[in-house]
Amino acid sequence: MDMDIPKYKTWQEQVKHTITSIEELSKYLPLSEKEKEELLKVTKKFPLRVTPYFLSLIDPKDKKDPLRLQVLPNTRELIEEKGEELVAWDKEACYAVKGIEHKYPDRVALLVTRNCASYCRHCVRKVMCEDVKGLNLTELTFEEIDGAVDYIKKHNIIWDILLTGGDMLMISEKKLEYILKKLREVKHVKIIRIATRTLAYLPQRITPELVKMISKYQSEEYPIYIGTQFNHPNEITEESKKACKLLSDAGFILYNQSVLLKNVNDNEKILEELFKKLLCIKVRPYYLYHCMPVLGTKHLRTTVRKGVELMQKLQGRISQRKAEKYLFLIERLNF
Repeated sequence: MDMDIPKYKTWQEQVKHTITSIEELSKYLPLSEKEKEELLKVTKKFPLRVTPYFLSLIDPKDKKDPLRLQVLPNTRELIEEKGEELVAWDKEACYAVKGIEHKYPDRVALLVTRNCASYCRHCVRKVMCEDVKGLNLTELTFEEIDGAVDYIKKHNIIWDILLTGGDMLMISEKKLEYILKKLREVKHVKIIRIATRTLAYLPQRITPELVKMISKYQSEEYPIYIGTQFNHPNEITEESKKACKLLSDAGFILYNQSVLLKNVNDNEKILEELFKKLLCIKVRPYYLYHCMPVLGTKHLRTTVRKGVELMQKLQGRISQRKAEKYLFLIERLNF
């Protein structure tokens, strides 16, 4: 691309220079004064955040660039549609204690932070600053982490923990290790999953030091899974390949949860290329999510029927077993 974006080598530099305002964005993308004014209205409601690295992958001349549609504000986000919500789950039913989302009997999500390397415009937690049921989750303190772990200890049925937020790998390594150590002291917890999109947004975050630290808390009996989200083959770069290799070489199981997005990947050729590229870097294509009815996302949503049709077309092009699994998963959606 011909944007003059500095190539910051460390993840700390990337975070320090993350683009969070329309004025900053206009230094790299051609925006008229009218466009800046309109996009500013969007970011007042739905904040902008994109790493210099990911911005550098976007074609500045193409307003329909599939990576651009995922992270840069769009005036269509201000159009409210019937049935859309700020967040797409039952807030009252899910939150057990601060940081714990207990939606299924034998597993919980531990929401540690609201911080992300970049903000997805389609995010199920799109309103990053929304105070859900009085539970401000900017980032859990060590005391709040202890409270969440105590809840897990008291429920022997819980065996699977999803560490998420926000992006789990945007917290300090000290706090991440504290959480992993605490969870490994709970005998009935067997599986730990770390949810992160840094592999796509900020692959520089995956350092040998980070991998070495996390590795201390996994074994054959107690594995750690790394769940990521690649939505388009253009996101799979040399940097992201290197990050995935560091993790897979250390024995972590990597799986990908793609979101089906209109004009981004709602095309069988794009999905086929994405799934095959993922398999080549030892990342298992696992879920294809239907974009949830979150406020301001109608322009990114397809129909469930469209998703099923895409998976039917992919049968025979990718592993039959995988195609059938994708088809089964997307057919389970009830909207």
